[in-house]
Amino acid sequence: MADDRLQTSEHLLAGLLALSLSSSTFSVALSQTALGLAAAFYVAIVIAGRVKFFAGLPRWFCITIAAWLVWLVAASLVNEQPWGSLNAVRDNWLFIAIPISIHVIRRGMLWPLLVSLACGVIFVSLVGIWQYFTGSTAFVDIQLSPAPGFGHRATGFFTGLVTFGNYFALAAAGLFGYLLVGNKTISRGMTVFLSVAVFLAFLVTILNFGRGAVVAVILSMGYLLVLCGRIQWKASLVSLGVIAVTLLAIPGVGARFVDQFEKDLYGESEGGRVFIWRNTLKIAEQHPITGVGPANFKKAYIPTLRPDIPEIRKLHHAHSDFLHAAATTGVPGVLFFGAMWFGVIRCFLKGFRESLRKGDTVASASYGAALAATICCLTTSLFHEVFSDDEIRLPLMFFWAVGLAHMYNRAPESGCVSAAQTP
Repeated sequence: MADDRLQTSEHLLAGLLALSLSSSTFSVALSQTALGLAAAFYVAIVIAGRVKFFAGLPRWFCITIAAWLVWLVAASLVNEQPWGSLNAVRDNWLFIAIPISIHVIRRGMLWPLLVSLACGVIFVSLVGIWQYFTGSTAFVDIQLSPAPGFGHRATGFFTGLVTFGNYFALAAAGLFGYLLVGNKTISRGMTVFLSVAVFLAFLVTILNFGRGAVVAVILSMGYLLVLCGRIQWKASLVSLGVIAVTLLAIPGVGARFVDQFEKDLYGESEGGRVFIWRNTLKIAEQHPITGVGPANFKKAYIPTLRPDIPEIRKLHHAHSDFLHAAATTGVPGVLFFGAMWFGVIRCFLKGFRESLRKGDTVASASYGAALAATICCLTTSLFHEVFSDDEIRLPLMFFWAVGLAHMYNRAPESGCVSAAQTP
């Protein structure tokens, strides 16, 4: 009887995680509700003694995350508004998606998770394409922005243009990373299905016209193709051809970059990146140890501006996760934050290369998905608010878990099937 209840909990856990991933493409409320319920089931499984809470997480990974979280709390407690800062820190509960995902993946349920995410990506991508051509606002409460050259900038069900572009760039990169090598281990129908999801996610990233997202998705895909080299030369040619044709076929992509170049890089525009980053560095210099505290960036940023500046220029984020971390948590905070990123990239890159050399297509597909998603997200985080964005954090945590699941060198727990099972 107890085993039956535990088995039911396992299936409910996997179902809730799949719902959380698929709904993250259109509803952060539903996605986080499902993840919260999944966390409750996971804790129940841990209490039952079926698995350790942090099973599958390498020690270095736990240490870097713990250091980052501890410093976030410390920086919150020593600033002038500790409760507001602590309230902002609680968003990091999404880290729990990593051990939950590893637990589900090691029970052979990676594919239901990938399919759930891909289904959501395909559906919302089609909505984004419809928005581009029609300008329909039936799905959002904001007026769609005109696209350069033709149409409207796709935003799906998201209220933020930048968030939509960054999310679908991440989804395209992660699914592409798995498909690039994993196509050898799955059925033709599943290969076509994932290919459609990757292409549509890439397409709506372009139709969103977010410069950081466009650069990030092309960079992450291109880097993975370079790593594969001759092993996937046919896929490389096809992928590069699709990328080139898509960029050339959509009007206004080049103009979007050229027209904004002077605004961003010459430092005169109060909405340009260089202007924002320069003022952010001033804040970091004034508060080098613990920063101004999470959630206090706007309060510290306003004094660096002219008194009559429009409200829209009074920003709550530095448009760079690393500079934002430096301003809000000080030099130690940004070092801990950077160490976390460096650790996962080093881990996934090493795993991807080794698994390719050994011919382990399942492992290399998982590492490829994690590596591509990480590079894509890291690139966008250099120019935007990404890591603290709830919509984007969940799929990133999932793809990290996809790679980390293959680092867990213990034998699967009793009653578990291999995480390598594929359709």
